[in-house]
Amino acid sequence: MVDSVGEFEEVAKVTYGAPIEKPILEFDPPEDEEEAEEEVVRRYDATFAEDEAEIEFSQKASLNEVCASFRAFAASRGVSVEVSSVRSLIAAMTAGKVLIISCKNKEAQPAFLQSFCEYFGVGGRATAADDWSSQENLLWQKGGSAEDYVLSDISNAINSAGKTPERNCYIVLENVSFGNLGEYFSAFLDYANFPSEEHTVKLSDGVSLTMPRNLCFVLVPSSDSFAEELTPAAAHAGILVEIVASKVAPAAVEEEVKVVSRSALEELISEAREQFYLSETVWKKLDEFTAAVNATEKFGIDNKSLLQLEKYTSVLMDCGGDEHEAVTGMFISKIVPLLKVSRAYKKESGGKTLYGIIEKLFGEENLSAVQRALVSSV
Repeated sequence: MVDSVGEFEEVAKVTYGAPIEKPILEFDPPEDEEEAEEEVVRRYDATFAEDEAEIEFSQKASLNEVCASFRAFAASRGVSVEVSSVRSLIAAMTAGKVLIISCKNKEAQPAFLQSFCEYFGVGGRATAADDWSSQENLLWQKGGSAEDYVLSDISNAINSAGKTPERNCYIVLENVSFGNLGEYFSAFLDYANFPSEEHTVKLSDGVSLTMPRNLCFVLVPSSDSFAEELTPAAAHAGILVEIVASKVAPAAVEEEVKVVSRSALEELISEAREQFYLSETVWKKLDEFTAAVNATEKFGIDNKSLLQLEKYTSVLMDCGGDEHEAVTGMFISKIVPLLKVSRAYKKESGGKTLYGIIEKLFGEENLSAVQRALVSSV
């Protein structure tokens, strides 16, 4: 997992006297002194955290059982989550490598995130800052002194995921602003957009990590207006999950966590795609919609996104949702974010025009959520 320069037999404590990328500290000479003070040299300790204990996987659990189990677990932690939100969450977790979680109820959001982290065994959790400008901000954190830096929880979580390929691993990044996300997260967007390719994350001149394929990132936006700040890379990589939740008195019953291995999850996804799927009519209408938009402005839904939608809708229906819920979820989770980075949407009244096309083709569906997402005045 760790590609080292030199002949390391194992990852050892290595100290670096220079920054990973560009110089971090730059300053002008003091006005009252002839010579500038000596520049502070950062020291980078590339020692990974100790391995975690083995995880015992559940003998057998269906996707529907995982939904019910997580919802009950969240209730035991003092947060009630609508069942449709849980279905969308589980479906998104099976379909992509980057989730964007939006919870309008900010009072309930902390309890929901804590429940998510506990239930799914989140390995790394961090809070992003608006002044983050490089990958170093994500992968390193301050050590015992001003000059010392150690690997962050995120770096350790990536390393741990690589050592436990049968686990489904998650990293949560909160307070995300999409205005500067690309400056420190671009390598992970590439990982999500091209998951079948090998991706290497450089930690320093001597240490790097190969991105494991059992890892999913969960991004929590800092603002409810994040959808207007999405970049094309983030829209293509991400799957949006809207969480409807509220704080409640913690339920007295303790829910058993259903821990599904990676191989078991892949089997469940395969079974869901065989048994539950949208009708051919829905996919034909989606083709018609794409063609209608593309007639005036270049727009398309790439094969990777279509594969995500197939997995998402099949799993959502396996979790108990019907086709109408799956169609709505398909638009909210993926198609609307893709539309919002298109030239067609950015034109005057672009959202209203796009919604008009959707309404004409999918008029029998309940499209109120799609309308709210595309037409700001609604």
